[in-house]
Amino acid sequence: MNFDSLGTLFDVIMFVGCAYCGYSWFWMRKHGEIHKNPILIPNKLSISDCKDPKGYMRYISPRLLVFSVIGTCLGAVNLYGSYRSLPPDLFLLIILVLLVNIIWFAFIIYRSVKLFWEPEPQIHL
Repeated sequence: MNFDSLGTLFDVIMFVGCAYCGYSWFWMRKHGEIHKNPILIPNKLSISDCKDPKGYMRYISPRLLVFSVIGTCLGAVNLYGSYRSLPPDLFLLIILVLLVNIIWFAFIIYRSVKLFWEPEPQIHL
């Protein structure tokens, strides 16, 4: 596998993963329940253990939509650029924005676990 095919594989994974997150956003809006998406709910957690499912959906929905729209659009442009040459500066800008988007959303998921799954600290006197 050369670098071009590896880059194309990354583009496909990014596009499909972010499109799936967009589907999760739509599913939560339609059904009013948390969608069991391994990106949203880390493996060690269960939806039934969420302290406030409605609050979680209010917290995660707009952020999930932003993440999925940015990732899907940029993944599609990058995938298109795999077959048509993009200017190097544009390619680097897309990669940078995608990485910032992924890091930002990872922080959002980390924070949502702290807010909606971890138990309140117990104070022992």
